[in-house]
Amino acid sequence: GAIRSGGYFVKATGWGRDNDGKPFVRHASTGFVIRPRIAYIWRVDFTTALAFQELLQQEGFTVDLIPMAQVAQVRWNRYSLAVVGADSNEGSLWGTQEAIDNLLEYQIPLLGLGEGGYTLFGQLELDIGAPNGWHGHEARTFMVDPDHPVWNMPYIIRPDDNRNVQVYQKTQHVGIYMLKPPRDVVLIGREPESAVHYNLLQQGGRFMLWGFQAGPDAMTETGRHLFINVVSYLIR
Repeated sequence: GAIRSGGYFVKATGWGRDNDGKPFVRHASTGFVIRPRIAYIWRVDFTTALAFQELLQQEGFTVDLIPMAQVAQVRWNRYSLAVVGADSNEGSLWGTQEAIDNLLEYQIPLLGLGEGGYTLFGQLELDIGAPNGWHGHEARTFMVDPDHPVWNMPYIIRPDDNRNVQVYQKTQHVGIYMLKPPRDVVLIGREPESAVHYNLLQQGGRFMLWGFQAGPDAMTETGRHLFINVVSYLIR
C-alpha cells in the first residue's frame, strides 16, 4: 500500500550487562514526521510543473516531478497522491497502457488537471472524463455544497454573494456535463453560467477532476488556497 504520512512516536528498549556483569535495562523514545509525498506528472510544460512543485512545497508537501516517459517505471506506493498535469495528454490519448496500469496498481488518489486529467479519466471510462464535457474559458466555480471540506480546510474559501469563487484570473477549462450524477460522483464546483456543467468533481473517492487548464501563476490567491484544500482533502 501507499506510505502513510504523519507523525510517528517510537519507543525502544535495550537489555544487557554492564562492565561489572550486572544486568541493565535502558529505555529510549523519539519521534519523527513523514511529510506527504506527491508526484506531479508532466509531458511538455516543465515551467508549470515547477510552479506546482513550488506551490505545494511551500505548504509542506514533498513533490517529485515525473515525466510521462517514466510513469510506467515509478513505484507509486511511495506517494500519497499523483497530480496529473494538464499537459500530460497527447490529443485524445494519455500515455501507454503499461503506464496507466502501473499508475493504477497501488490505488493512490489521482488529481487530474484540465485536459490531461480529462483525457486520462476518459480512458478509464469514468463519468468525469472524456468525452463527457465541453470546453471554454471559465475561471470561476460555484460552491455546490459550502460545507464540503474542500471549501473549508485548511483554508476557508470565501465566495462572492452568489457563491461563486474566482479561481483564476484567466484560464481555459473543461466542464463535465452531469444532469443526474451517479452515486459515486461528488459534485463540488459548478460552472456559474451552467446548471449542468461542473469543473470540480470527484468520482469513486479516488479520482478528482480540477477542470482548469492553467498553472498557479494564473490563479488568484483564493484559487491557490482552493488547490491546496483539494490536495489536502485527497490525501486525508
